[in-house]
Amino acid sequence: MPESGAAMPDPHAYQRPPGMVADVRRPGAEDEICQLYQLLREAKSELQMVSAEMVAAQELERKRIATELHDSIGSSLGSIGFGMGAALARAKLAKDPELTGLLDLISVQIKSALTEVRRISQGLRPASLDDLGLISTLSWLVREFRAVHPSITLVADIALTESEIQPALRTPMFRIVQEALNNAVKYAKAAKIGISLGRSEYEICLEIYDDGVGFDPQEIERRESISGIGLRGMADRITISGGDFRLSSSPGNGTRVLACWPVASCAADEPGSSHHHVAGRNSAA
Repeated sequence: MPESGAAMPDPHAYQRPPGMVADVRRPGAEDEICQLYQLLREAKSELQMVSAEMVAAQELERKRIATELHDSIGSSLGSIGFGMGAALARAKLAKDPELTGLLDLISVQIKSALTEVRRISQGLRPASLDDLGLISTLSWLVREFRAVHPSITLVADIALTESEIQPALRTPMFRIVQEALNNAVKYAKAAKIGISLGRSEYEICLEIYDDGVGFDPQEIERRESISGIGLRGMADRITISGGDFRLSSSPGNGTRVLACWPVASCAADEPGSSHHHVAGRNSAA
């Protein structure tokens, strides 16, 4: 029997399922909400860690394939080309114009294949990124871009030294520039593209902008799985590496991608180093 004055439980009354957030007016509800919020933060942190591991694994596989292409297939093509050169020299000495022409054509094709293998290898994972660092690799990327797209003006202002860039940021920065340049050519139809990398007192920022056709970011995000622009992947790379992703674009007004990382996430200060953006200090323009 219930105590005098105690309400009888209604068997038809709504019962809150286990785990459902309680009414904040109930005693202890705020603590429950805080605990759930903490669980959400932990889940988000774990998801970010898994994403980081996936990106790292992808880069490792890219590096392995690039090395295999360069060291195995590239070396084999180089050896074949060397042998073809010797055969071509003999054909010329034998004064056999038909054989000389055939061997010369094959030699040109081998050189073209070797160049393509090296290009693919570099595109997968430039060895200079690990051997020389980001600045040298960006300079190489700028030169390659200008050679392939001579009709597009590419201006690069790199106002940092390699020692100011944390090694962990080299890959995400390079991939962001690579993806942004690809988008500017493939989708934006840009005539001019700019790359800026500099540092202020509080953060290090990478900016890529173009004068292309622009777009509605929200519309692109809704159909990104079809468009292939990869804005989400770009944003994830920046977030995973501890940075902040900002995008501004509108139809007819070009596109601006900005990635910033707090100075605390960057390389430790070196004696006498300046934290301020100095235009042209290491310009690749």
